[in-house]
Amino acid sequence: MRYSAFISYNHRDKAAAQRLLKALETWRVPGRLHGRETPWGPLGARLAPVFRDRDEFATSSDLAESVRHALAQSANLIIICSPNGARSKWVNAEIREFTRLGRRQRIQCLIVSGASNSGDPETECLPPALFEDGGSEPLAADVRPGGDGWTDARLKLIAGLINIPFSDLKQRDLQRRQRRMALIATASAIGFAGMTALAAAALLSRAEAVRQRDIAQEKTATAERTVDFVKSLFQVSDPSEAMGRTISAREILDTGARRIETELADQPAVRAELATTLGEVYAGLGLFGEGARILAVAEGLPGLPAETRARQAAARGEALARQSDYAGAVAAFDRGLALVPAIEQPGSLEARLLVGRADSLSAQGAHAAAEQAIARALAVEVARVGRSHPDVAL
Repeated sequence: MRYSAFISYNHRDKAAAQRLLKALETWRVPGRLHGRETPWGPLGARLAPVFRDRDEFATSSDLAESVRHALAQSANLIIICSPNGARSKWVNAEIREFTRLGRRQRIQCLIVSGASNSGDPETECLPPALFEDGGSEPLAADVRPGGDGWTDARLKLIAGLINIPFSDLKQRDLQRRQRRMALIATASAIGFAGMTALAAAALLSRAEAVRQRDIAQEKTATAERTVDFVKSLFQVSDPSEAMGRTISAREILDTGARRIETELADQPAVRAELATTLGEVYAGLGLFGEGARILAVAEGLPGLPAETRARQAAARGEALARQSDYAGAVAAFDRGLALVPAIEQPGSLEARLLVGRADSLSAQGAHAAAEQAIARALAVEVARVGRSHPDVAL
């Protein structure tokens, strides 16, 4: 068969149908399920294509031939259930056609509104064709308030498509998420350890041996406390004890943000680094409000070194630029650049500030000033890594 599923819906439920289509087409099949036999053939990395009828063929007195063909080539039928769909002539006709093909047991429902078996045509969400000729209510996922939610609804429908118990699929999905979180935790720990090593190497090259030792010890201790804090954020419960709860990266970020606001009061350097990093991650995910809030926490901490302040300014400028506040972004980048002379080894931070400033100026039409900033950034990077380094494009 060509399609893993055919989505039948009323045009008033088009948004729900589009969301479902995207949810099914973007789902990645766990590696351990590759090759599993399904009604449309062995599973690959993705489900087979999903057919979504975009029109109701209101001018036709019968199902269009293209729809009949698509139904015949579909292993499953998913009904978007709502009062609109229940009253739809074409939704009911598609159910009857699929049943005529002998695939009644391959029908699933996604309830988006209304009530099932209500007896009221104004609220009933299940199309009557489902119950014709002795038919019974099929497997249903429910995204109404208080229902499954879209994450579990997608898994419930996919479980029906590929003939696997929902609990098994959810467990596999949870384990995959936990492995992903563990990889993130490991990468974060390695990144912080790498930063510590670089900081220690730079400090060892300075002239004042005693000051070098003191600074190196302080930075090492700060990095260790930072790594320990980050590791604690990514500690995921054992799958057998997780009770089926899905743990998202957003939950981990929010937990970290709350803890930063209430903990580490006696460790301002650790608190500032973590708050700034989380602010950058939030902004990178498009969560600008949350990013701005946690960055404000970082910027409000007293006694921070110039390098940390400059990094905070860079993060704030980038967040403002993503929100199209280019004037505010330029001001933030300028605050960071004003701190660069106080930083002994600004490294790539100065270039980051200059490039951000150039992008924001260009967005405002100030192309000459933007070109000057880019030229400065290039000069800084050439001086830092040399003209032959791959990070410098000449």
